[in-house]
Amino acid sequence: MAKRELLLLALDDPSTRQLMKSALIASNYDISSVQGAAGLEKALSETNPALLLIGENFDGQASLEQAEKILERFPTLPIVL
Repeated sequence: MAKRELLLLALDDPSTRQLMKSALIASNYDISSVQGAAGLEKALSETNPALLLIGENFDGQASLEQAEKILERFPTLPIVL
């Protein structure tokens, strides 16, 4: 059996986060979702996601700024805004 890839969801809206999580699980991905910048930081340090999906604004900050900081530490991590 092939190993399923882990996708990390960083979305503020709980209903959007749950909808994305359900759709991606149905597509045979492992999903981890986080709330807040501290949760995102913890998840990135403890896991090795294949992809990060981050909302337009996450935890009161522009996601482009957050993506820039994340890519400094994890330059090969694909990020979808």
